[in-house]
Amino acid sequence: MKKEICFAAAMLLLAAPVPSRALDWEVKDVTHTVTATVGENSFTVDGEEILLPEGWKVYTKDGRVMLPLLEIAKVIDWNASISRTKDRAELYMNHGGPVTMDTKTSAFVYGNRRNGDYIEQPGKMELRDKEVFVSLQALQSILGLYGYTAAGDGIRWDSGTRTASICLSGKELKIEGREKKPEPKGTGTQPVYTMQLTQGYRTIENIGGGYFEVAGREGNTYLLDTEGNRLQTYTEAVFIRNLGEGCFEASSVGKMWRQIVKINGETAFALPNSWDIGEFSEGLATVREKKRDKEQWGFVDSTGTRLKTPVLYDAEPFSEGLAAVCIEKGKKEKWGFIDKQGKMAIKAAFEYADSFQEGLAHVIRDDRHGFIDKDGQEVIPPQYLHATGFQNGKAFVTEYGSEGPQTWVIDKAGEKLWLVGQGAILPYKENASFLQRQEVIEMPCGETVCLDIFYDAYGELSAENEVWLENNPSEELAVLRDEKTYKVGYVDRELNWVIAPSFGYLGHFKDGYAVVGEYRNDGTIEYGIIKKP
Repeated sequence: MKKEICFAAAMLLLAAPVPSRALDWEVKDVTHTVTATVGENSFTVDGEEILLPEGWKVYTKDGRVMLPLLEIAKVIDWNASISRTKDRAELYMNHGGPVTMDTKTSAFVYGNRRNGDYIEQPGKMELRDKEVFVSLQALQSILGLYGYTAAGDGIRWDSGTRTASICLSGKELKIEGREKKPEPKGTGTQPVYTMQLTQGYRTIENIGGGYFEVAGREGNTYLLDTEGNRLQTYTEAVFIRNLGEGCFEASSVGKMWRQIVKINGETAFALPNSWDIGEFSEGLATVREKKRDKEQWGFVDSTGTRLKTPVLYDAEPFSEGLAAVCIEKGKKEKWGFIDKQGKMAIKAAFEYADSFQEGLAHVIRDDRHGFIDKDGQEVIPPQYLHATGFQNGKAFVTEYGSEGPQTWVIDKAGEKLWLVGQGAILPYKENASFLQRQEVIEMPCGETVCLDIFYDAYGELSAENEVWLENNPSEELAVLRDEKTYKVGYVDRELNWVIAPSFGYLGHFKDGYAVVGEYRNDGTIEYGIIKKP
């Protein structure tokens, strides 16, 4: 429903701003040395000891020393990651790749699996629990794709001590303040359960508002509250979606039936299969009705009664008594606002209009962004390249400055409060509390590096904030894994443990609650519910 150039604002912080700055970076010549002794439970990269998980040791396969690829890659690039399936793994690093490895072959592919370069791998990789192990010879080949070359004769082997080492030289992008990935601090508190861990359910999903959709092991579906009480029971597989204001959408997996139900399971009204329904806001929910190749929008109340409106081609939820609607589709869309009687309250004269927040609505006219009040008056005339809605009396706007695009924080009078940063800065993952700018850097090896720089309302984020943000925080807490225990817990913006890493599985917080789990030996998960500290 949202246009890419529009985004709803989220909470802006109220602390005093710090001066805007830019990351300092340069490309440097570097050398990395990897040393490993067979039988030890650790190895070193650049002299720093890296411990293997408990019970693991450096080992050999077919006469080659095997080491965990990701742990080494993270020393070179702290954002390095590996995605894996049953028999395949893909390495991603900032300045190249991906590299795809397969346990069934002695080769890997650099780049797209269909069109990439097929390269013989010295020995097969192995997947062990959560780690991908490769030989030092394969490591040399893989990192060679990223511009690293082995010094001297390559791998050195001491048969007396059974120690292998290799030195790899290359050029790396070095960023001030980002030399090493920050680690979580403190210990955190123990979780407070509202529903203890149980084996009784196959899955539990937090659907917000303190409600949980649950798949029973016997094929039933339940709606639970925060204490695990069953509020609704279905004797088949059912999707349950929380629409807010005490209403839920329940539909069979086969979509043989769909209905809107109350908290106690009582049916409010049947939901036609041609309808897509949004969440309720101020007593009304948007519906999109699909008829053949046409779509029509409207609003319904909790009894299914449809609000009488003009023909609508798009709509946003009601906010502060008004709803933004599109009444003309085509090259020139026309957006305006209706009231709760379905009548036009503000003339449709905009290319797009967002919901009202704090008495002002973000609108676009002539490809420029501005703000109107509930009388339709332009309080801040459309003049910006981008803008967010207001929260706590502040909004982000981007305009052209003397040095190109600049992003500012403004107040509700349109006054500039402070500069966030230079360049075209856009919302990060549609979360307008955080902005992202990308800088493309040419490396000497011919590859390019996309340097992502993140901001909040007061300037560039710290390294700790960046790690927190990239782990998709919800309600100010992000799920993070303890690299020593492989358990997961919750951290705050500064990477302080808030809830100690003591779980195998964690869900994100919604409305103060989260689903947690522990893996059992038989592959099943025990689920529980905890509340936010």
